[in-house]
Amino acid sequence: MGFRDWLKAKKKKRSQERMEKLRQEEQAERSFALTGSDSGFAVDPADIDPPETRFTDEYREFLEKQEAAAAKAERLAQERLSEELEADAAKAAEEVHCACEECASEDN
Repeated sequence: MGFRDWLKAKKKKRSQERMEKLRQEEQAERSFALTGSDSGFAVDPADIDPPETRFTDEYREFLEKQEAAAAKAERLAQERLSEELEADAAKAAEEVHCACEECASEDN
C-alpha cells in the first residue's frame, strides 16, 4: 500500500464519517420537528402522568382556600353593601315622610 492509497483510504473514511454524521443530524432534526423534543423518541405529552406528590395536594388545597376566601370576601362585601343600601333607603323614606308631614302642616 502506497502513500497515495493510504491518502485515498483516509479521505474515503472521513467522507463516510461526515455523511453518517449528516444523516444523524437530519434524523435528529426530523425527530425534533415531529416531537418537539431533542431525545429522538416520539413521546406524546398527554401520555405522561406525573406522579402524585404531597406538594400537588398541598398546592391544590392552597388554591381551594384562596378561592373560598375570595368568595367569602365577595359575599361579605355584598351583604355590607345591601345593608348600607337598606339603611340609606330607610333614611330617605323617613326624610320624605318628614317632608310630607311638614308640607301637610304648612297647608293647614
